[in-house]
Amino acid sequence: MQITAAKPTALPWWSIPPSPQQLERLRTALADNILTDEVRRNGLGGVDPARLERSIGQVAQDFKFRNRPAAAEIFDDQFLPPLAGRVIN
Repeated sequence: MQITAAKPTALPWWSIPPSPQQLERLRTALADNILTDEVRRNGLGGVDPARLERSIGQVAQDFKFRNRPAAAEIFDDQFLPPLAGRVIN
């Protein structure tokens, strides 16, 4: 992913040179869906615990939990690589 974000045309899986339209679609997908401000802060795979808590609260508005889970019960980052290896600039 870091190679794709840094230089989309350098990808080894392009069997033929990409068209300008293909590159534009890739750049748009990266910018709109992957290289978000949150990814820049938390790295790929990272989660903002406060945002996750708010999301759980939104679900709780329509779904009655027997025991409402805490963010730490849903997401644990101990298996992620260090932040430095997940950050994309």
